[in-house]
Amino acid sequence: MAVKSKEKEGLGMWRSKVIMMITFSLIFSLVQGCATLGDLSGIGTSSERVGQFPEGEQVNVLVGSMLSGLKDTNTETRVFAASYGQVWQAAIAAAERLDKIGKRPLTLADEKNGRISNGVISESAAIGAGSGAWMDEFLIEVTSIPGDKTKVDVTRKVVAKEIVAFGTRPGTYGMSATQWKTRYSNGNIEKWILTQIEDHLKK
Repeated sequence: MAVKSKEKEGLGMWRSKVIMMITFSLIFSLVQGCATLGDLSGIGTSSERVGQFPEGEQVNVLVGSMLSGLKDTNTETRVFAASYGQVWQAAIAAAERLDKIGKRPLTLADEKNGRISNGVISESAAIGAGSGAWMDEFLIEVTSIPGDKTKVDVTRKVVAKEIVAFGTRPGTYGMSATQWKTRYSNGNIEKWILTQIEDHLKK
């Protein structure tokens, strides 16, 4: 009887693990699909327009906790029916607006390789800030594709400051340490950048 009981217990644990793996796989696939929804939007249009600059941290805490350690950036993609030169100029204009309106400094503009960067993640820059302080950085990649079309990928990485307490057992002094934890962007600022590019191309 003891052997059968152990076999049942082992089978139950195996089933639980399989169910957990399938569930996680479905959730991950759903998140990936949402992040790349722009590919289905059609040439020259955004799947979701964001016209007003999104203020604040703009993160998805629930998704971030599920993907912790697996994915630390979010990328939104659009394909525009315009030449590389036209889209590059529109992307530069969007990056300059992100600098001016969003206060993320323009740090790189490499037309030859199609890369534009805004914002810098620098832990030293947040010395003295309390728990919950955050910072982000953006990478805009412009790529020419067949048919006189141009693809734009906007990637954002977000990190937040956390104060972790330790050494609080009776008789010990309370101590704490700072750590930076990756947050998962909700995609709104990335979509705002793509909307800026789209609108610039229409002028």
